Amino acid sequence: MSAHPDSTPLSSEPVEPTSPASPASPAEDAVQRLAADYWTWRAAEQPQTDDDIPRLLRPEGWRPEWSPAAVSGYRDALDGFERRWRAIPIPATDGAAPDERRLIVDHALVGSGIARARFELDVLHAWQRDPGFAIDQSAGVYFTLVRAQGGFDEHRTATVLAALRDIPRVLDEGRANLDGHAATEPTRLAVATLRSAAGLGAGAAIVASSAALA
Repeated sequence: MSAHPDSTPLSSEPVEPTSPASPASPAEDAVQRLAADYWTWRAAEQPQTDDDIPRLLRPEGWRPEWSPAAVSGYRDALDGFERRWRAIPIPATDGAAPDERRLIVDHALVGSGIARARFELDVLHAWQRDPGFAIDQSAGVYFTLVRAQGGFDEHRTATVLAALRDIPRVLDEGRANLDGHAATEPTRLAVATLRSAAGLGAGAAIVASSAALA
């Protein structure tokens, strides 16, 4: 019978000490700092969607902000992230050492995150073209908080009530953004969504609750 691997006697050969990890290069440090700064910003900027899988841990007290001033601030932030990303010196892929390949991949991943935020903001323009966007930022936030697992303690109840109180502000910002920009098909879909919610009693409940708490 062969011996169990755990029963193999230890070698009497001296064990070479493990070399300490090489210090991060300035480019690696720059990528890690950029990633940390970007994802902290993205946790607050990323729009609420009807996706039922949480993608980000929102900061405490988070609320959607899509006023013209907020959108301008998002663009300024993205400009800064893009400048920092382009300024990081990245080696060529051909012949790159393992550490360099990790740097190349990390740099590309951060760049893809920044590009997605830019695409949402300035290509899709959902915040300006799609009334459903305003629904997601208002009623969608409320439903996400209500559907989350766990009991309703005092803190969670206060958070849900704050989301309800915030609905009129978010919808006012949405109306202003959509004025002269709303696209036909997204508008039809948003109307269908509201009719469906009203048919389930949800639309009336949201309107009544937000009006009472405003």
